[in-house]
Amino acid sequence: MYWICIAAAAALCLVLLVLRLKQKGMKAWPALIAVPLSAALSFALAKVFYACLMYNRTFAVYGLDSLFRMRAEEFSFFGGCVGASLGMALTAKLTGNHAGKFLDAFAPAGCVSIALMRFAEKYLGMLGTSKYDTESALLCRFPFAVSNEWDEWYLAVFTLEALIALVIGAVFAFRSREEKFPLLLFLRVCYYLCVTQIFCESVRMMSMRWGFVRAEQLLCGIAIFFILLYHCLKTPEKNPLKRFWPLLACLGCVGALVGVEFALDRTELPDWFWYAVMLLILFLFGVVEVLCVRRRCRSAKN
Repeated sequence: MYWICIAAAAALCLVLLVLRLKQKGMKAWPALIAVPLSAALSFALAKVFYACLMYNRTFAVYGLDSLFRMRAEEFSFFGGCVGASLGMALTAKLTGNHAGKFLDAFAPAGCVSIALMRFAEKYLGMLGTSKYDTESALLCRFPFAVSNEWDEWYLAVFTLEALIALVIGAVFAFRSREEKFPLLLFLRVCYYLCVTQIFCESVRMMSMRWGFVRAEQLLCGIAIFFILLYHCLKTPEKNPLKRFWPLLACLGCVGALVGVEFALDRTELPDWFWYAVMLLILFLFGVVEVLCVRRRCRSAKN
């Protein structure tokens, strides 16, 4: 069932990408190259990212054989997304399309694929579950939770991740303002996927960790920083402080998130309190991005 879901995600991505390309007045046939290429690169980079980030558990123990271990928990979802995006960009270049416009067309279709792939984690045991169990009669059932062999029910983070991806895809699928700036829609989709994944990664039971630091949270933070940097560089503001203040705000938020993750493991305050603080910080990330994009759009009109 897991691989059936993955195949369905690729097929649906192909259909949606074709429709999006036609909607934008672009040729549809490159989608036939883009989806298989993206799938191959996604699989490869998901494995490579995990092997490199978890070096002490992979290369240090198994050597190059670690690249051929097909254990479900030994893949990086972030790396898979990078591979899929790279496949789309390479296809655009090979077929003479504008890479930014091609990625913009792909972004909502990619969200649907992410949603299906997250949903497929239902068939991977406890991989996509939360570290928090539940005894609520309402929640002790799929799609809210998953049970283990001892009939203990753990909240299904993969359901939340799938819903978030669908909502982000739906929000940006019908927007027109971003079309004036190639690559903007794709970057906005990536930004909000990363922001929301920081929370989801924190509550997952199984994740790539270095102590209290979760590797995919760090990767999402790096992606957020560079997306904001790109927007700042596209803004013709001469004053460095006014131009790059979003980066300072981003670094402040990242520092606060590190403090929250540390506090979750080291303080006696209830976890719900720290997750409320985390959600507030993530909301601030959204505010910074909105202000940054609005500034860029205003500067383009002037």
